[in-house]
Amino acid sequence: MDMEKAHEAMCLVIGEAVVQICAEDRTVTNESIIEMILMLSDGTEVDLAVEFALDALR
Repeated sequence: MDMEKAHEAMCLVIGEAVVQICAEDRTVTNESIIEMILMLSDGTEVDLAVEFALDALR
């Protein structure tokens, strides 16, 4: 995966988490985004985009 595609995929992962947090009427913070990313990826093998997103937020 080249860096441009990795960046785009990471943004999609974070964006999906933020949309879900807003839909639940919760406050968007780094911690809530991390929690949501982990919840959304629960039960599946964590992919590179998820790893990059989590690393960027920590």
